[in-house]
Amino acid sequence: GYVYVSVAPAEEVQNVKINYYDEAAKKQVAEVPVQVSIDTSYVNMAILTRYLPEGYTLEGSDCIIRDGY
Repeated sequence: GYVYVSVAPAEEVQNVKINYYDEAAKKQVAEVPVQVSIDTSYVNMAILTRYLPEGYTLEGSDCIIRDGY
């Protein structure tokens, strides 16, 4: 017998790093690697919030990806 399974091509992704920076303290708080779709040009608030370091809040909105950051 045969088993047929429906498949689709894997989505192409790009690796980017979210750089959390404390402007008041003038220091990097965290750098988090994430994978997003290859055609993504910004990281949305949901992703930024998911990896937000404890004890910090976000200032701003969606962030444009620049040179992998």
